[in-house]
Amino acid sequence: MAAFSSSSSATILLLLTLGLMTSYLSTRASADNRLNTGESLHAFQSLSYGQYFLSFRKFCLLFFENGNTVIWKAEGEGVFCTLRMQSDGNLVMRGGTDPNGEVVWASNTNQPNPTNDYYLLVTNQVAIYDGQNNAIWVNGNKVVR
Repeated sequence: MAAFSSSSSATILLLLTLGLMTSYLSTRASADNRLNTGESLHAFQSLSYGQYFLSFRKFCLLFFENGNTVIWKAEGEGVFCTLRMQSDGNLVMRGGTDPNGEVVWASNTNQPNPTNDYYLLVTNQVAIYDGQNNAIWVNGNKVVR
């Protein structure tokens, strides 16, 4: 049986860490300004549209900004969180990397008859839309019809 040196062990550990980080970050949104049902953002990822940015930061902080001006923000609890557009229309922030982890913030836009085709779109506002392109949530507020 071959013995590993400490430098070989460190190299293996580094490669494993890089592999885990790559798989963790691979569920990123499919477009620069859109998060579809089932897609996620992780710490240090963002959606953008021109000068507008929805930035997901460390410590579960989500900021929607126009340049340096904060338009809207959400704060969860934790160090690293995952933001996911669910199939029921709810945008949910969960603590840690577990997709079923504790909910630390939510848009509370889950729909009574979900259609599984909701999406978050960043333009000059941040909004959640249903499958008929009707806004159900804009800049942190539910849309009343």
